[in-house]
Amino acid sequence: MNKDKKLLNTKDLCEYLGVGTSTAIKLIKNPSATYVIRIGSRYFVNKTLLDTFLDQHTGLGKGAF
Repeated sequence: MNKDKKLLNTKDLCEYLGVGTSTAIKLIKNPSATYVIRIGSRYFVNKTLLDTFLDQHTGLGKGAF
């Protein structure tokens, strides 16, 4: 996966998060996921928005240490 990518497909998301395909698909198909972008019939994850979401929901945001 190219680290400069802004949009991640399912395969890239699996690599980035270290999760399996079914877990990645669950994250993408979640209707409240603000980090998902749909282009045509394909789903992508905005990496910046995903990082922000993870920081907010894991307590690992800036200043956590």
